Amino acid sequence: MNLRVRKIYEALFAFEDLREIYRQAIPTGLDEREEEHFSNGIARLETIIRELKEGGKDNNDIN
Repeated sequence: MNLRVRKIYEALFAFEDLREIYRQAIPTGLDEREEEHFSNGIARLETIIRELKEGGKDNNDIN
């Protein structure tokens, strides 16, 4: 599978995880545990996006 395609899907799933954290926090907002999960999720998403940016055209195909 193309590396970029795989990373795009990873980013979408990571973003969906963040959305779910917020959905469960309505209407009271995020508690301390949820804030930690959200911060970890943002870090994961940032890593995936950085990998997408750095991926370049040399790493297009990975099985």
